[in-house]
Order: sequence, then C-alpha cells, then structure tokens
Amino acid sequence: MTGKEQLKEMGFLYPQTIVLARYGGVYEGGKYLAFNQYVHNLPAGWDEDDCSCADCFRDLKEHVGRGKTPDAALADLIRRITDDTPFNEGAFEWNMEE
Repeated sequence: MTGKEQLKEMGFLYPQTIVLARYGGVYEGGKYLAFNQYVHNLPAGWDEDDCSCADCFRDLKEHVGRGKTPDAALADLIRRITDDTPFNEGAFEWNMEE
C-alpha cells in the first residue's frame, strides 16, 4: 500500500521515521527529515559523507518531509504524499530563515 492509499484509508502514516539531518539541511532541504520508512530502510547515503548525501537527496525515489521541527517535517511529508510532490523538490533549497 502506498503512503497516499494509507492516508486515505487509515488517516495516518506508518511506519514513520524522523531524523535530524546530518548536514543541517544543506543537501537535505531541512533541519529535520521525515520518511515513510522504518529506520533500517532509509535511503542509502542520507547520513553519509557530503557527496553521498548530496547524491541521495538529488536522486530520491521516495517522498521525504523537511522542516525546522520534527512536527513540521512530518506535516511536510504528509503534504508531499497527498499532493504528489516530486520526490526531490526542496532538496538544496532550504530557507534557513523559515
């Protein structure tokens, strides 16, 4: 079941993992990241060296929520899944003032 189907049927996302971005949003697009995955299934490179992290968020194949707080990241993930936002929209574009 996709995240969008799960939201429609059940009204919530599971599993969900929220992490502090390794590079503070420089590559990731936000200070906190929310994934519709178990922690052991997070995309390779999300917490690795600069090049691996940049490649990971440039080439995403799943929705990732981004935000200044864990709650904001989860809300962004739900918005992205609901709106069919492109996977990598927002990577490299985070506004530190938000």
